[in-house]
Formats: sequence, structure tokens, C-alpha cells
Amino acid sequence: MKGIRQLHINGYTDRLGSDAYNQQLSLQRAQTVREYLRNHGVTLPITAQGYGKANPLAECPRKKRDELVQCLAPNRRVEIDFVRDQG
Repeated sequence: MKGIRQLHINGYTDRLGSDAYNQQLSLQRAQTVREYLRNHGVTLPITAQGYGKANPLAECPRKKRDELVQCLAPNRRVEIDFVRDQG
């Protein structure tokens, strides 16, 4: 990955479930992506961090359970930040 110095992998969950569960799940998601990248030849430094239900993409107020689960799907995600070399 030319010009990239480091990767930050950030895991997230939706708001359903306890804070402790969501924190662990979000970290597990980030770690799974890190392991996938490692197993496929990425040798850059990689950090994996879980943020639980923080930074939601969808709020979904006043939805019934099935609709809510589907509406909240964008919040169950992993984001990868690429840190570029200086210069």
C-alpha cells in the first residue's frame, strides 16, 4: 500500500443490547477485519478499536422491532482509516 503508513480499524454496533455487550462486539468486529487483512498479506501497522453504539449513521425513531433492526443496519459496521505518509 504505497503512501500509506498505518491503518486504523474502527468497529461499531447499533444501539440494541447493553453497552458492555456492544463495546465487546464492536471490538470483535474490528479485530476480525484486522485478522482478515493480516491473513491476506497486509503488513502495515494496524490498530483495532471498538466504539460500541457511538457515531450512529441511522437513528430510526419510533419503529417496531423488525423495522428497527433493519433500519439500524448501517450502524453495524467497520470503518477503516488510512493514515498517509507525511510529504
